[in-house]
Amino acid sequence: MKTSNFFLLISIPFLMLSCFKENGENQKLKKVTDYKVYHSSNKPLDKNFSYKTEKLFTINDENSENPYISLSVAFDMDSKGNIFILDAKESAVHKYDKDGNFVKKFGRRGQGPGETIDPNFFCIVNDTLYYGGARTQNVVVCDTDGNFVKKIEIPIRNGNPEVPLYFTDNKILAQLFSYNDNTKKARIRIGLFDTKFNIVNLIDDIRGSLKKVYNKMREFTCSKEKIYLAHNSENDYIIDVYNKNGKLEAAIKKDYRKIKFNEFDLKNLNLKKEAKVYKKAITGMFYDNKRNLLFVKRSFERNEENKNKFLVDVFKDNQLLNTVELNIGKNLAGSNGFEQIKIAGDRLYFKNQDLRVYQITEK
Repeated sequence: MKTSNFFLLISIPFLMLSCFKENGENQKLKKVTDYKVYHSSNKPLDKNFSYKTEKLFTINDENSENPYISLSVAFDMDSKGNIFILDAKESAVHKYDKDGNFVKKFGRRGQGPGETIDPNFFCIVNDTLYYGGARTQNVVVCDTDGNFVKKIEIPIRNGNPEVPLYFTDNKILAQLFSYNDNTKKARIRIGLFDTKFNIVNLIDDIRGSLKKVYNKMREFTCSKEKIYLAHNSENDYIIDVYNKNGKLEAAIKKDYRKIKFNEFDLKNLNLKKEAKVYKKAITGMFYDNKRNLLFVKRSFERNEENKNKFLVDVFKDNQLLNTVELNIGKNLAGSNGFEQIKIAGDRLYFKNQDLRVYQITEK
């Protein structure tokens, strides 16, 4: 809901702290050739399908009397709808009730029980909170009232888990980032972890220079049963679909025409003309478990009239249901390092520096 790109914004200061070694903990990817391909044209199954959004409240508004979150990097909700936001700068968690009222703040900077330094990942599994980061190489575990339960020393010393999403069967889907200061090589792996942060299944493995790895990062999300991993491509619109054991079982393909960064993009995104030529086909994904719908942010040609549109392709059963516009605020950049979206029940949560909560209904 990650987007997954935010790891670089948080992790760069700590690259030297997270070095990897080639050891027995590494897993090799298995090549799979037997899977089903679902090919969608740009003709939707239901051209009348759409979403209606109604804004309920905003958290972390600068004008609010609640404590301001200096560096909001991640959020999640518990089974009661309480909202938790991780503040990387203060190494703390802010708790709000389901109506957006501030409840408490817990956690602090340090290396003692319940403490961490510059955390950058956070998720809730069965009403248990997990958060941490590269500085301390451990995970703080606490209950939803902020009571410290334990610390988990990350057994994988060759990387730092990032952008975690609760998957199923007490498994966590996450990205693992590492950097070798001696070779100047980086590595990103995407896989399933258990709640002790041992790798259960490795799904993707990218290695190379920091720039190369960053340019090859892939968007991912999950439902209760499936994992969706987008191809990082300027030419093709493809999403790999894995089952709960991390086995590739299908691929979603959609007709796509390469889209150049135009003069409007270069001007408004402060891009150098030689920096980028074509946009990535897929720039984000998130899932609606209540309706079993996959939302895919894809690139399109922007201009003054559509510059703030938030367009998503909606898939049901791996086939294009419709392309819809979500009325959830400005979306000029297309892909934002701090932007995260989650849907839970009839609510959509959209986090940038603030967190906007919307009621959603089908039209």
